[in-house]
Amino acid sequence: MTVAGVAVELLPAFGPAHGTVEDRAWDAWNADPQILIPAAIFVGLYLRGIVLLRRRGRPLAWWRVASFVLGSTAILLALESPIDPLGEHYLTFHMVQHELFVLYGAPFVLLGAPLRPMLLAMPRRVRMGVARPLGRNPIVRDLDRRLLQAPVCAAPLAVALLLWHVPGAYNASLRSDLVHDLQHLSFLLGALILWWGVVDPIPSHRRGRYAGKVLALLVFVPVRIAVGAPITLSKEIVYDAYARMELVLPLGRTVDQQLGGLIMWVPGIMMTLIATGIVFYGWAESQRPDDRLPDPNPAATPAPRKREQAS
Repeated sequence: MTVAGVAVELLPAFGPAHGTVEDRAWDAWNADPQILIPAAIFVGLYLRGIVLLRRRGRPLAWWRVASFVLGSTAILLALESPIDPLGEHYLTFHMVQHELFVLYGAPFVLLGAPLRPMLLAMPRRVRMGVARPLGRNPIVRDLDRRLLQAPVCAAPLAVALLLWHVPGAYNASLRSDLVHDLQHLSFLLGALILWWGVVDPIPSHRRGRYAGKVLALLVFVPVRIAVGAPITLSKEIVYDAYARMELVLPLGRTVDQQLGGLIMWVPGIMMTLIATGIVFYGWAESQRPDDRLPDPNPAATPAPRKREQAS
């Protein structure tokens, strides 16, 4: 099918819904307290910490706060909007949901540098009795040294993407709520581990190591090709669990599969390369000499010669 044919078949699905089934599909917003209550606590702690930091004269940059809000919104949209129930019927929406976790939610939340404001917002007893001993625990420090460093931080998400898109595992996630939740948890945790090593959520905690960060991101170019290309180019339905699902939108199975594979393949690689370019830019900036630095050996610098007065 041509690109024009895909567009012609897809457009009605995103237009005004005329049938009762389509109405229910687009109105299927979740209100799961198991997600909304922890999310409210998470965001509330961050915002309270932002206020406390400002009062202490150490405010976070506005773009960090905006990034945190954007990332939190992306995760909530993935879990609570109609994208979630539609993902059980269509591969396209399931891929959109996963990309909201991996490419938007996790990196933007970590760009908000949430650790410091959230720790500050916690009760002192929790900070001293739980958070501080945990941060000093040798096992936690070893985990930070080994797993959260680029490029090793790419491994959990890369493995999760490859394994969960095997037809048997993916079909199981559509048939079991527990397996589905485990799939989403592995993607979100894997994304947080990846972007922790790349983004540096604790400012100045990981200066440098740009080569490792670039390598961690570039790993996902072949991974996304390996996952997205076979799905997009397959002439048969890869995940047969979808064949037994009700078509709640005017979107055919073949087109749905092609779009889902393309979302994993092309936009995913584009966003990965954009992030890699940003890291390269930071790397180049770090190599530029700083003219404002004082001369390390001023005694060796010859004093300017005084102009001889005319006799």
